[in-house]
Amino acid sequence: MRPWLLLVIGAEAQIQTLLSQPCPNLCSGHGWCDSGDRRCRCYAGYQGPDCSERLCPVGPAWADHPDSLTVSDVAHLEVECSNRGHCERAQGACVCVDGFTGAACERKACPNDCNGQGKCTSLKDFATSQDLGVGLTSYTFEKGGSRPQKPLTQDLWDHEQMYGCVCDEGYYGYDCLKRSCPVGDDPLPSSSSSYSVQRMTCMADGGSFYLTFRGHTTEALSFGATPAQLQAALNNLPSITTPPSQDWSQGVLVETSSRVLCDKDGVYVDLKFLQDYGELPLVLANVDQLSLTTGTPSIKMEKTVTGAKESLECSGRGICDGELGTCICDLSCAEGCFSTSDGHGNPGGRGDCGYRDGTVTGETIMPACPGEVPCNDRGICDEDTWDCQCIDGFTGADCTLMTCPKGRSWFSAPVNEIDDVHLQMTECSDMGYCNRDYGECECAPGFEGAACQYMKCPGADIEGPCFNQGECLSLSFLAEASLDNGVATKRTYGKTPNDKYRWDYDSIRGCKCNRDRFGWDCSQKLCPFGDDPLSTSQYNELQNLNCDLDDDTQATVRFTFREEVTDALDPTTMTLKDLEEALEALETIDDVRLKSSIVGGDDDSQFVCSNSGTDILVEFLRPTGDVPLLQVSDGGTFTVSDYRQGTKEWEECSGRGLCDRMSGLCTCFAGYGASDGQGGAGPHEDCGHPIPLVREMAQLVGNTE
Repeated sequence: MRPWLLLVIGAEAQIQTLLSQPCPNLCSGHGWCDSGDRRCRCYAGYQGPDCSERLCPVGPAWADHPDSLTVSDVAHLEVECSNRGHCERAQGACVCVDGFTGAACERKACPNDCNGQGKCTSLKDFATSQDLGVGLTSYTFEKGGSRPQKPLTQDLWDHEQMYGCVCDEGYYGYDCLKRSCPVGDDPLPSSSSSYSVQRMTCMADGGSFYLTFRGHTTEALSFGATPAQLQAALNNLPSITTPPSQDWSQGVLVETSSRVLCDKDGVYVDLKFLQDYGELPLVLANVDQLSLTTGTPSIKMEKTVTGAKESLECSGRGICDGELGTCICDLSCAEGCFSTSDGHGNPGGRGDCGYRDGTVTGETIMPACPGEVPCNDRGICDEDTWDCQCIDGFTGADCTLMTCPKGRSWFSAPVNEIDDVHLQMTECSDMGYCNRDYGECECAPGFEGAACQYMKCPGADIEGPCFNQGECLSLSFLAEASLDNGVATKRTYGKTPNDKYRWDYDSIRGCKCNRDRFGWDCSQKLCPFGDDPLSTSQYNELQNLNCDLDDDTQATVRFTFREEVTDALDPTTMTLKDLEEALEALETIDDVRLKSSIVGGDDDSQFVCSNSGTDILVEFLRPTGDVPLLQVSDGGTFTVSDYRQGTKEWEECSGRGLCDRMSGLCTCFAGYGASDGQGGAGPHEDCGHPIPLVREMAQLVGNTE
């Protein structure tokens, strides 16, 4: 059989396919065919001209600049894969980039899963887990009554999207990699014997209660329990510093004249903290199981003594080794004057630097500020306390450590009011470690900036920001770059100072893609756009351009269309050809046709302007659709108005083919090919030309000869 005959048979088969399948690929089984315009109407969860592509889960966009939106201060609209992952169309599943997780990539992943030394939690849950006793000096807990409240996160767009590490005791950092060091009281000028004391007043004659300190709760305590039982219960809490056995017998001492903890008139019990210093949170009580024969059972907690003892890392007399979690005590004298204490100025096993030996080798050592030179010439020595007051940029007991830049916190809890999380300024923005040798932040993956205050653009660690196919911009600049039908919207984002809900205006970065690219990371190519050739009773856009020369006519004029600007033109000599060439030189216009109101208006040598005024009809052949008005730099000479609104489509591959995102080329459905933009054959590979079936068969045959 001759090759050309095989092609004829193949062409006939293609014709039969077209006749039996008025819609492409039978809508892939995921839609129904509208025979009127031969287009697929996809079922929920599918998209594309043939319904072959699955949709992916959506979530709040980490960064976006939604077009057609004209309202300021709006961002984070719901999009597929939250603009931090690719949609795998075959499965309808998001493939998230490193650092993000969730079905829609809507959650920030915790770095290194907190190294197994912490819990990965959301901003919302972190806020609700805060110690309610912090900042309280007294509170009465009544059965059925209210409990203390802390500011929460409830309206932040990221309160369930931003996740961070809440480190286990003894660890710290954005990924809980670093070890914290023991804290203690500064032994200079002398160790204070003033302890913090909290008084509990329990009014009940039945039932039981619980006490909570720093997130840990005792076992149930009967109203008639003894002070010794309460003391044992408190000292069993992990949040109570347990002294080494050779030093002190307990961390909390319970003192009262009563043999029981509660009665109907109220029993006073003092809780003296022997090993926990500084500003302590109030002990909290749960009284739901208490009872009182007459009245409402209650426990009142109040701070009666605020201890003078300090809670300083390494007692303020040493440097913390964050790798080991051990204190390197100050060597202000050759043999070493400071070492681990019992918390009360004596030698002990706390691991701090709270013991000072003032008689090394039998000689009395006078107190001094840390450093071979006091404060290493980076601070002022306070000779009353022998503390260093470091100059800006330095910290540490001896001022040898450098501080790092601060930025808005990525992950912390509200402090003063609801949702004020990100207004707090913290070192390295809580998303990096401070290198104290150089005063530089070492940022977590995906973050950058002197203070780790910026979330990187996609592709930054691969080929370059936005894969070198766009600009990496802040949310503020992305808002200003947003378009409505190709025209700048002039909207803004985050212009109000200290707006806690637009805190991210300069912190989160996103991509503004080049004209031939699209997507959250600019990695995908756009395919040619065109008009659906099978739609009927539609029209090209017509705009009327009126030019009236007068004495105020400017020497030059420029035209703008979809943010592209022509070269300067002289209105006194400009012809239809000049204007057409200038417009078609823009990246946003492929083809226009001009006609003058003057007799012979199709002559491209006709002048655009005249002293009596000339109307020019500008017909948009490509692009089609309802396009924006031309803008003219000289409004006094030119006026532009709509003459007829464009009603044709302007869609990728004209809705009659599939776009290959890697090549940016259309694969046309059978029966469609390159067009002239108006339904005829032409150079534009947009699938906008319906090829007659007989002609297609003839072409197939002809190609073999």
